[in-house]
This record gives sequence, structure tokens and C-alpha cells, in this order.
Amino acid sequence: MADDVDITAGSGTSIATDDIGGRHFQRVKVTFGADGTANDVESTTTNPLPVTTGTPGTAATDLAKAADSAAGGTDTGIAILAVRDDALTTLTPVDGDYVPMRTNSTGALWVDTGTVTVTGTVTIQDGGGSITVDSADLSTIAGAVSGTEMQVDVLTMPTTTVTGTVTANAGTGTMSVDLGGNNDVTIDGSAVIQTEDTAHGSGDTGIMPLAVRNDDLAALAGTDGDYAPLQVSQNGALLICPSANDDYKYDDIDAATSGDNQLVPNVASRKIRVLSVFMIAAGDVNVRFEDGAGGSALTGQMNLTTNSGFVLPHNPAGWFETSVNTALSLELSAAVSVDGALTYIEVP
Repeated sequence: MADDVDITAGSGTSIATDDIGGRHFQRVKVTFGADGTANDVESTTTNPLPVTTGTPGTAATDLAKAADSAAGGTDTGIAILAVRDDALTTLTPVDGDYVPMRTNSTGALWVDTGTVTVTGTVTIQDGGGSITVDSADLSTIAGAVSGTEMQVDVLTMPTTTVTGTVTANAGTGTMSVDLGGNNDVTIDGSAVIQTEDTAHGSGDTGIMPLAVRNDDLAALAGTDGDYAPLQVSQNGALLICPSANDDYKYDDIDAATSGDNQLVPNVASRKIRVLSVFMIAAGDVNVRFEDGAGGSALTGQMNLTTNSGFVLPHNPAGWFETSVNTALSLELSAAVSVDGALTYIEVP
């Protein structure tokens, strides 16, 4: 069929029009298709009107711009508008509605950062000025800081079971361990600390104190005031010293003056404790030991006759002792020679 149809008015052919202001505008039905075909456009998805869009321009005067292209001083585009909202008040629209962006009085865009988790170190540069943080919580934290240390009160501690080796390094400070009860330290499930006055049991456990065998009891490598191990003999017997100075001291008795005769001079911060004595008098005389010249009597009056005397055998606890920093004296009732010897130790 040939294209176009001639329409003669009044011939009986009706044309669809729309009367607008007394003038008829012809209604046109949109179709599409190749030459010789016509497909009616429908509002459904069956025959929608095909629309082909061209690629938008990205030049300086075009509205579209290519990603990562450099900005120019005279580029055109569509300005994004926002609403100034100094107090950032609640919006009228409800959740899910379209809303404009908001700025403060200086045009800065309001943003909601929410909770920000930072991993690593945050460095704040004050530019030579100062940074002030207004927060009541920081005042609370400041009260827990002493110098460069944070003071922490530990209310409860969990029970931690450790398998293997635990190395505790206190650095330059002090490490303290509060065991609480008496049986809090165990090895292989058995307590190694026992309660005072508890009866011994055959299966009890504990920590063995060790000592060093020292057959000749030679001088130790450490100096006075150092920690030192206990020493035992070749048979395992614990070696002990009878005095604070680690040895016995000996002195002779050679007195012949009526009155006070000094036997052992005073020792600073020490007492003289006599462990054994023997003496013989050349004549009749009364003798007694004194706490220094003219001091308190350490023994009663002992009456000796010519060529008589006595022996006080070794007594580890001592027969008598002077006061601190006081000499040991022997008082004679007459100028009679009294001779002998004594063994003593110096004690605090």
C-alpha cells in the first residue's frame, strides 16, 4: 500500500481532535517500527516506546564530567544546594524521606561521624597553641592519674590457669604477691605452705631448704651483710656459730689488785657473755665478777683459800654476761694473786 491518505472534509471520515480554545488539535497515536510496519506504543511492558540515549559530553562546557579528569577554572556543572541550619534541628520528614543536605552558618556541611574506632596511634598537632577538651569524664580520668602513671583499683581478679613457664618482669619497680590464705601455693595440686600449729601428716608436701656442704667451714666469698646459704658438715649436720662474731674468744685472768681488775675491755654495741672459767688463788681472798669497774655484781662473793680455785665448765647459754658496751671486771677483797682463764663470746 502506498504511504499517505488524502482526507476530504465532509466526506464522512472523522479525525480525532482535541478542542482547545475553539481550535481543534489533531490527536496522534504514537507507533514505531521499521518501514512498512507500525507497532502501537502501550503503557505496559509489552510495547514500550524505545528510547536511545547518546553518550553525554564531558568537555568543560558539558554538564557531565569524566571520572578522574582534572578540574578546570571555567568548567560548568550543576550546583548542589544545601539548607543552612545553624542549630541542626530535627527535620519534619520522617525516616526514609528525601531531605536536603544541611550546613552551618559558615557553609560547612553537617556530618554524623557516629562511633569511630581507631587502630594505632592518633597524633594531634596543636600548631604551637593549645587543645582544650571539655568533658566531665576526663576530669574523672585525671583524678586517677599520678604523674605519668594511671592508678587502677582492681576489685576482683579472675583465676587463671597457666600451663608452662611464667616469667614476671617488674622492671625497675617492685613486684608483690599477696597469697591471701596459707595454702594458696600448690605444686602438682599439693599445698607447699602449711598452717602454723597444724599436725604433721605423712603425705604432707613442702619446699626443701638446701644447705652447702663445707667440711672446713672456710670463709664465704660474700662480704658482711650479703645473703649466704646455710652450711653443713660432711655428715649433713648444720654448722652453727655460738656468737654474733662467729667465734669464741679467750682471755687470761691475771689479777692481784685489791678492788676492781679489768679482765675483758668493753666492746661497742656488744655484751660479753662468759661461757667457761677456771681460776686459782695464791692466798685467802674473796672474788666476784662485776659489770664494769664498781658495777653491778654478776656473781656472788666466792671465798678462795691459798692454792684453791674453781672451774665453770663450758655452758653454751653462758654463765653470766655484762651490759652492752661494758667491760668485764673481777673484784678482789685483798691484794692476792688470782690467775686463770676464761672463754667468752660477744653478743648484741
